[in-house]
Amino acid sequence: MQRAQEQQAELAGLIDQIEANLSRDRHLAAYFRSELDWLERRKRLWQSDAFRIGLIGVTSSGKSTLVNALLGDELLPRAVRPSSNSLVVCEWGEKLQCVVHFKDPARKPRALIGSAIAAGLQRYADEETNAGNREGVEEIRLRSPNFRLGRGVVLIDTPGLDAFGHDDHEKLTLEVLLPTVDAVLFVTTCKANSDEKMSEYVGLARDLDKPVIVVQNMIDSVVEKTGHAGEVLKSKTEVLDEHRKRLLNVLKRSGIESVEINQVSAVWALKRQLKRSGVPALVDNIKRQLDRLAPVVAEGRRAQLTRWTRDLITKELAPGDQSAVLDRQKANLASLVRLSHTLDERYNRSELKFDAARASIAQDASQLSAEVSTLNATSIDSAYDLKTRVEKWLRSSPAQLGALSKALAKQIADDCQSLNLRHDDIDLNVRFSREANDLSFQTTERSRTVKDEQSGFSGRAKRWLGGMVGTDWGYNERRITWDEIANFGAFQKSLESAISREVKYVDRFVRTMVDRIQTVSAQLREELDSHAKGVRKKMSATTAIAHRGVIAQELRALLRGRKAYREPDETPAPAAAAPSIDEHLHEIDVSPAVLYATQLATRIARRRFLEIRDEVLFDQVQAGSADCRRVLIAGFDDSSLSEFINRFWYDMLEAEDRKLRGFTLIDVDRTDIRQIAVASLNGAGSTTLKAVSTFLSKPCVLFLVIDAQQIGASGSLLQRTDIPFAQLQIPIVAVVQSVKELEQSNSIAEALFELGRLAESLGFTLAGALVNDQQVLYSTLANWLLGPSMRIRTVADETQLMDLLPARSRKQAIAVVRSWRSLAS
Repeated sequence: MQRAQEQQAELAGLIDQIEANLSRDRHLAAYFRSELDWLERRKRLWQSDAFRIGLIGVTSSGKSTLVNALLGDELLPRAVRPSSNSLVVCEWGEKLQCVVHFKDPARKPRALIGSAIAAGLQRYADEETNAGNREGVEEIRLRSPNFRLGRGVVLIDTPGLDAFGHDDHEKLTLEVLLPTVDAVLFVTTCKANSDEKMSEYVGLARDLDKPVIVVQNMIDSVVEKTGHAGEVLKSKTEVLDEHRKRLLNVLKRSGIESVEINQVSAVWALKRQLKRSGVPALVDNIKRQLDRLAPVVAEGRRAQLTRWTRDLITKELAPGDQSAVLDRQKANLASLVRLSHTLDERYNRSELKFDAARASIAQDASQLSAEVSTLNATSIDSAYDLKTRVEKWLRSSPAQLGALSKALAKQIADDCQSLNLRHDDIDLNVRFSREANDLSFQTTERSRTVKDEQSGFSGRAKRWLGGMVGTDWGYNERRITWDEIANFGAFQKSLESAISREVKYVDRFVRTMVDRIQTVSAQLREELDSHAKGVRKKMSATTAIAHRGVIAQELRALLRGRKAYREPDETPAPAAAAPSIDEHLHEIDVSPAVLYATQLATRIARRRFLEIRDEVLFDQVQAGSADCRRVLIAGFDDSSLSEFINRFWYDMLEAEDRKLRGFTLIDVDRTDIRQIAVASLNGAGSTTLKAVSTFLSKPCVLFLVIDAQQIGASGSLLQRTDIPFAQLQIPIVAVVQSVKELEQSNSIAEALFELGRLAESLGFTLAGALVNDQQVLYSTLANWLLGPSMRIRTVADETQLMDLLPARSRKQAIAVVRSWRSLAS
């Protein structure tokens, strides 16, 4: 950072010398008034301009906790559900302060200090209290004297990506956000669940030539890997090193090389355990990256200043008679006028392109709406076809608008270069969002009875006699069956609503972009007018210049006397080793009897996992809802899958996470269970998904390992598998991937509650729940809270559960249950 400050000071000194040359007397100062104003604006802009770091990451990866750690205080709200919905800009300040800026220009910014900051952030930056950003927050700016990145750096925290139910049109958002930052801090966790999306987002940043630092957060949740008998196979540090290598391999497979990875625990940093948290190393790494970036930024500014000064020498200070200078000034003015007309025409064409796109999309929407109105409950094939085309249309409209937006951004950049403006001097800050759509439907079988008249004389006679006595003689009855769409009205309404919302979204998007075009066009026109005004003044004062050649020589000497900045050091920093997070180990001698007793206790404790697993399966047998002899275990993190298998299925299976790939089918020689299949769904290909669908097509029980800490990202992962969970006629048992980090934040009840809501939003009922943790208490609680009977509804239910639990576990259980009931009410 010192290097950046030195180069910034050098630029300011060069501007001061140029200003001194152009204003050595009042005649020169009047003549070069517009140039002096330009220099003053650039000096002010560059002195106040800070490095901008974009903090992005998959939802619930601990971004808010990391921001709090970097701010040195617990300010931003944290939650299991997707919470943040606004940009939060963090920087150094002499005192702790928060300023909330609103989109409505008539609404004054709101300043918060002291204890009001946390409450204000909970109100304005949390999706739960400010759903859909109904408060109209434009930006939240946080200043703190404890900001670890120091002066001259701005950290921009963004809403989490890949959140189920929060379809934010990520690609458009990232195309607008990323060009405005100097570097990217991407936050993920030590879990493999979001590796696929993580590499996609990091790739977008690298495509824009942005330096990227990947942060693996939540290393405090890493546990040692144990064997069947409880022996330690790998220490926490070794497991952590494996997570680092896995992430590097994922990035490498995506073609992304030389990305630095920092492993941290933001929770430990907030608890003042800085040395083991890895946060100081992350801060040092960020500062090294900014120091490497500093020459690039400074060189760009120096190049702009050099071009401007050389143009000034050529146009204003070149030797020659006054008539030649005046001719050049007239030609310059004519060129500015022509350019102004060209820009007007160019941006008018851009407006027309967006309007044409809106009209085309609206026409498609009208045609789709007409087809929706002609649907009926029995036209199932037509409904599937129309649903597919509506979904395709919903994907194509943002792609079309995104292409126009990208072309517009390039056009603006080219125009800025032609006018010698920096791209970030133009206001390009636009964000877009839209609601998610659920167009799924189910079919049901209908039937009715039809009577056909019997033929011949006897038939007619029977009908005559039947009519006399009031019977159905003379008729043959038959039953007609057919399939139709269940709740057809709701499905039709969902299609109409999706089309209507998309049309409104497109209209809002186009209006926003047109406003943006007009704003940028006005800014460029203002810049041209300023140039033209300056030229006109010069034309009236050309004769006042008597010593242009002297000034030109002095300015050339200034440019020659300044050496160009060195290129940034391309030598990559050495890859940091995995932080050592193992506790101090001590060897002690114990008698064989004590060792045997300890091993026996471990085996007895491990039997409890089999008991609760069998209890969940037994519930399905009692309900008669599935063939419990066939079991599918599926999840998105190979390590968690293997831990769950080795903890709950060790009597039948043994798993190694490195060997869990794709779909594996195992025949078991037992009476109660005959087949077990294991499916790794993280980045699963078509072969794996087809095998899973085939297995699920027959009666079985599905154990689905889900990350309840990142519930929004988990929903998106489940949705991307294209497995129709709502239509599966089998019991689904949720397996909470891990509760280590949830324990530390006292959010186990919230995670279980959000997991239940996720299952409900995906359209299926949980048949039970387990928790992949060494404390079987959590599995008991989860099964009671999320199981089919939802057994904790009253205080009496709570008392009944407590009677079943050991006395030592009741206090812990009561806290979880009461938090759950508070959320459920």
